[in-house]
Amino acid sequence: GVYTTLNPCLPALLGRANERLRANVDRTQDKEISHLRNLLVDLDPIRPAGISSSEAEHDAAVGMASEIEADLKELGWPEPLMADSGNGGHLVYPLELEQTPEHVELLKRVLQALAWRYDVRLKELGLELDQKVFNPARISKLYGTVAGKGENLPERPHRRARILSLPAERVPVARALLEEMAAEAPPERGVQAGKPAPPGVKGPQAGPPGPPPASGRGAMDVAAYLAHYQKEVVKVKPHGTSMLYCLAECVFDETHQGNEAAVGQTADGALFYQCFHNSCKERLWAEARRLISGDDKLVRFFPGGRGVQAGKPAPLVKGAQAGKPGAPKPGPPGGPEPPEGSLPQVIITHRFLQEKSGESLAALEQGNDPPVIFVRTGALARVLKDENNSPHIDTLSDMALRGLLCRRALFYKQTAQGLLPASPPMEIPRDIMALGDWSFPPLEGVTGIPIFRPDGSVCRTPGYDPATRLYYAADPDLEQMPELLEDPDAEIVTMFKEMLLDIYCDLPFAEEADKANALALLCTLPLRPAIAGLIPMAVITAPTPGTGKSLLADVIALMGTGKVAPMEGLSNTDDETRKLITSLLDKASPLICFDNVEGSLRAPSLARALTCTIWEDRILGQSATVSLPQRALWLATGNNVQLRGDLPRRTFPIRLDAQMSKPWERKEFRHPRLRDYVRHYWPDFLAAIYTLGRAWILAGRPQPAQELPVLGGYEAWVETLGGILAFAGVEGFLANLDDFHAAADQEGQEWEAFLETWHSILGEQGVSCAEIKTALGESSEFAATLPGYLGDVFKNPERSFERSLGKALAQKAGRPYGEKNLAVQQGGQVRKVLRWQVAPLGQRCTGGTPVPPSVGLGFTEKP
Repeated sequence: GVYTTLNPCLPALLGRANERLRANVDRTQDKEISHLRNLLVDLDPIRPAGISSSEAEHDAAVGMASEIEADLKELGWPEPLMADSGNGGHLVYPLELEQTPEHVELLKRVLQALAWRYDVRLKELGLELDQKVFNPARISKLYGTVAGKGENLPERPHRRARILSLPAERVPVARALLEEMAAEAPPERGVQAGKPAPPGVKGPQAGPPGPPPASGRGAMDVAAYLAHYQKEVVKVKPHGTSMLYCLAECVFDETHQGNEAAVGQTADGALFYQCFHNSCKERLWAEARRLISGDDKLVRFFPGGRGVQAGKPAPLVKGAQAGKPGAPKPGPPGGPEPPEGSLPQVIITHRFLQEKSGESLAALEQGNDPPVIFVRTGALARVLKDENNSPHIDTLSDMALRGLLCRRALFYKQTAQGLLPASPPMEIPRDIMALGDWSFPPLEGVTGIPIFRPDGSVCRTPGYDPATRLYYAADPDLEQMPELLEDPDAEIVTMFKEMLLDIYCDLPFAEEADKANALALLCTLPLRPAIAGLIPMAVITAPTPGTGKSLLADVIALMGTGKVAPMEGLSNTDDETRKLITSLLDKASPLICFDNVEGSLRAPSLARALTCTIWEDRILGQSATVSLPQRALWLATGNNVQLRGDLPRRTFPIRLDAQMSKPWERKEFRHPRLRDYVRHYWPDFLAAIYTLGRAWILAGRPQPAQELPVLGGYEAWVETLGGILAFAGVEGFLANLDDFHAAADQEGQEWEAFLETWHSILGEQGVSCAEIKTALGESSEFAATLPGYLGDVFKNPERSFERSLGKALAQKAGRPYGEKNLAVQQGGQVRKVLRWQVAPLGQRCTGGTPVPPSVGLGFTEKP
């Protein structure tokens, strides 16, 4: 690998290897570093040495880097460089420090404090924060080069280290912020108990003889800190190389009194907490600090900080009432009097977490009318609009929930001066999010158009609709939508049908069935809440480019969302397709369109999504999984799209054919700007669709006289749209389905031809893959029928045809093809070699009256 120092070297080193790569050159030493310019926060998965991280481990580390960056930003830290190290995550914070032992020790303590601060989260994810990268000559992976630990395996691949984000400008971390963070570091071993460093210990850990000055350079003013937060100090005394500030009572247990508890400060400025009682002996400074000052910044108590130095410390509260809830009275000296009858008040000092979280949650619930906080897929969520006014669902982060808490309750700290306004500490929103059981309403989706309910009524009031569990984020353009007729008659139905069909007057549909399918597609999104179950994917295809496929997709999207279709591209890898689907469903996208599909389309993840009501996938950057409702409308456009795998039976066709070589040169359109036309009359078109749906429901949901085609798994959509179109007098819905499946399923046709030829040449005897290869070599007719990639493998002597054929036969075993229902099946083993045979399968379903499950099983039917 290629590594570089994080900090600039002395100019004299340039003579050794100036801008060149040279072998056998000594590594740069700490003394050869001129300045400290960068602080590296290095996150790596905990794994055996010498191997690369897995995808889950790698994503968890990069995700944790984002969490730390967001948390430190809240503390006032500037934006860092964020990078992917190839195996983990990097944050590189700018510094402007001289290269001195004092500053090196400061960075060491900062890394220790960061590791302590995120200890629980790191353990949850199986990560570690490297605390050894503080030395000045530390080297790090050069971004843009490959991290190649161990073998390059599919499950643990080599990856390129890369920069993920750069700050707009280089802003160094203020020294006061570094010192504040360093103060949170746990004490060194032996220091926590207040003991001096053991004999022989040298360097910063040992410290100079005698107690350090309370306000010395780089050290926090402990006396001012304790006085400010009303902690009575009864004695200050040296203890070895440390200084103890003995408290009137322990912050963890008020019964521990009489110099039994103390806040200590080592010679190098590190803080610790000690109490001689066994119940408190394991307590650390970070825990004590949270009880004393919560999440307050401590910059003011360091040299150069603002606050305490500007005035005298607040007066002490003596005795057992110091720092107790209820002791200080709210009043003007400490801040404004909380307005009566306004938001709920939450006191955050010296209380159990469950008490603070409970009151905060109650405030959220009380203020959630009308609802803005929801429960979706086991997490808290809200509805947002992007810069294009498009609504989407956003899973609440702890920072977002904290912002909502600030707007639903007033948070205060109790001091001797009264109630001081405060921000809710991060532990409160995180605890609320971890509950997993809330009373907020469930949310299944968001829409920008009025909600058509299953009973035919239409919700036109913006906001949450409990009947459908949908949120109506009203589009302003729909304020002028006409009122719907209560009881539309046949004449109105016919008029609205013609109005909708007129939208398509300039599109060259190949058949009337394609136009009927397109009209059904136009009505699907507006009527989606009334359709139970799933919707098949519409494949909009044509023989030549420029026929209007993307235009039709935009019209469908405009009708259902008011926006043109967000055109997505399908990746060549199914793993990327899966990630794309997860991200789109996570935002509750109502319409998903894959544009310009080329050649054959095989996407197992897409096929899975089309047949599941709940989509489950691993969250990017985490090891956890997410479960998302799947109620989207799916489109795919392309020229002569061929479908493979399980996709053909999960789709329906809309074919356009202008029957000319350059269809984009057509002229004389009735609606030359179709998108603008649909957008202009959008409220009227929606009213027409709602009226057709309502009229069909009020008529008793009649089904067409001619039986509708069977599309397994999508019966509700077929019955609803087929019923509405037939009721309006539109014929041909899905009439081209069988022909489309036959033409689109190229893979099925190839296997049908292959099995028929196999059956005619080899009969129904069991044969091995080697014997099949021999037969293929003897018959060019047989070899010509090899499906898909098997033909290429057969012609390539460097590849194992028998192995590829065996895998393909195992995948197709038991599936019948053609009118003869020919299927490949295992034919036993001979000398441990698996044999295969092709034979027709029996008729699996003969129809007739269903037999109740109780018949013949000894059960008695209930009356």
